[in-house]
Formats: sequence, C-alpha cells, structure tokens
Amino acid sequence: MFFLRMYKSRKYFQRIVLSILIGTVLIMLLYSTVLFYNSEKSVLEMQFEANEQVLAQVEYNVDYMDQMVRTLLLSLRSNSEVNTLLYNQQFSPFDVSDRLTAMRSMVAASNFAHSVMAYNGYNDVFYSSIYYPLDERLAPENKLFGVLEQKMDELRGPEIADWVPTETDGAGKVELFSFFMYELGDPNAARPSAFIVNVKSNWLFDNIKNINNADRSDSTVLVMDESGRVLNRAEASFAGAGELHAVLAERGGEARGYFVYDGDQGRRIVSYPSG
Repeated sequence: MFFLRMYKSRKYFQRIVLSILIGTVLIMLLYSTVLFYNSEKSVLEMQFEANEQVLAQVEYNVDYMDQMVRTLLLSLRSNSEVNTLLYNQQFSPFDVSDRLTAMRSMVAASNFAHSVMAYNGYNDVFYSSIYYPLDERLAPENKLFGVLEQKMDELRGPEIADWVPTETDGAGKVELFSFFMYELGDPNAARPSAFIVNVKSNWLFDNIKNINNADRSDSTVLVMDESGRVLNRAEASFAGAGELHAVLAERGGEARGYFVYDGDQGRRIVSYPSG
C-alpha cells in the first residue's frame, strides 16, 4: 500500500516537472520568436536607413544637375546672339559660325553637357555645337538629329521637357538625356523652335555608381523609366526588374518606403523614393 502511494506521488511529481519543462520551452519559443522578429525588423530598418542615405544623395545630385541644365537653357535663351538662331530664316555663314562658337563655349564650361542645339522651326534646321555643316541630317551616318526630331514630335506641349532618354545605337543603350526648351513660333512651322541640351548619360550613371560604392554595401541602384526599363546600362541585366516595377507601380504616389524582394539573387531590401 505504501509502495502504491509512493508510486502515485512520484507520478504526480513527474507531471509537475513535465508541465514546468513544457511551459519553459513554450516561453522560450515565444521569447525567441519575438526576439527574432524584432531583430529582423531592426536589421530591415537599419538597411533602409542606409539605403535612404544613398537615395537622398543621389536625389540631391540629380536635382543639382537638373538646376544646372535649366540654368544653361536659360543662358541660351537670354543670349541675344544665340537666341536669333531660333527665329531668323536667313544667316550668313559668318554669322552662324559666331553663334556656334558661343554655344561651344557654353558646352566647354560644363562637365556634364554633350552638346547644345538650336532648332529653328521656321526653316526646319538644327544648329549644333558639335556638328558642321549646319544641318547634319544630310549625313546618313548621323542618327542623332532624326532621333531628336522624333522626340520633339512626341513631346509637343510643355515648355520644358526634361530627362528624355535618347539613344541612337539601336541597341537600347541610353547615351544621352535630352532637355527641350520650346519657344512660341510660327504655327505653320514643322514643329516649334527649341533649345536642346544633351547631357552625357555616363556622367549621371557614374555619379550614381560612385555614391553607391562609397556606401561599401552589396547594393545596386536602378534607374527606371515609366515603363520599367532599366536605363543605367551596367544594371540593365538585373534579374527581376520587371517584378520590381510591378510592385512599385502598385505603390505609385506613396511616400518613400521599402519592401522585401525574394529574387534569384536572394532576399533584398528594395528602397524607393516617393512616386
């Protein structure tokens, strides 16, 4: 009888110990889950803050470059000699040469400009800082003027059309970003007269790459157009760009933020500016 009572007591004691062990394990599991979640959240926030610093610097440089280009456009407009290229229908070769020299001087003073151009809508002629004779469309090997004509036909309307990706090699490589400043002109002209500043795309992309490399992290900065095409050539083969664009399109107009993307290159934190 004593043995039976002792056996029952030991059985009860084992149940107590087992309950304590199970409770301890459950508490530890719950604590570990909360700790893991908080740790993951902290890592995401830290990475987002690091990405934010890179994006903020990129946006600052792009805005600064945008202001420099607009200042150059205004300089072209306010230069009384160069401005006549938009309106006069007849020039002597000497007059044109002086004005092209002034345009070349403006390009030489800039480290980002590829060329500046004046399109005269009255006589449908381009005047360029880098090409001679006056209208290089006569040379079949030059495609830039034809591309710019097409862009101008597509972009009729705003006084200034900016950051227009321009490529001439037929392979989709963005060689230039073109800025157009339109002027009121003859409504019967082929298209409105305009000043054009072509910015070297490598100047922008190298600048972005240097900012990102300074962060010393395994990250990539993608420059996309509205259709989701990656413009910076070095990252054009980035896997999953289409999926990223689809997610960003859903978040269009939202304040800047981030999301976690699981792709072929592993899990990545994708930060984006405000839409």
